[in-house]
Amino acid sequence: MAPASLDELAGPGVAATFVAADPPRDGWLALWAFDPAVPGAAGDRATTRRLAPDTEVELALPSGAGVRRRRVRARRVPLADVVGDLVELRAGDRAGRSLPVWAAATRLAVELVARGRLEPGRSPTGHDAWRLGPLDPDDRQRRTELARALPPEAHAVARPGR
Repeated sequence: MAPASLDELAGPGVAATFVAADPPRDGWLALWAFDPAVPGAAGDRATTRRLAPDTEVELALPSGAGVRRRRVRARRVPLADVVGDLVELRAGDRAGRSLPVWAAATRLAVELVARGRLEPGRSPTGHDAWRLGPLDPDDRQRRTELARALPPEAHAVARPGR
């Protein structure tokens, strides 16, 4: 499937869930139709068709007072392909709830890289991987604020066995 820009895919009914990978550079966004009025509910069919899903992902989504697992059809978008789009995306753009926060996180990461805040590391399976650091107190505060701003659907990948 040809890559699409976030501008072509984003919309108020689109959720972006980060899917971590090992090595971390292979992480991706799962874009899926989302109904913000009904947490955990699927979005409309027109949004799903526009996204042209190419995978399924199991999510843990709010449901009443708890959480329930649900498989959703999603468009797999490698993070490396949309870093530029995320840096340029602003909260006022026609994006849903999760993309603007991922955009702010991307801008912070790019800023930290530009300031040389990178340390070599290793992934859990032994791949070479960079990690952000060392972070000063302001950097840590901004990271904490971004984590708090993430809506549930932004980081809802179900953990195996839970």
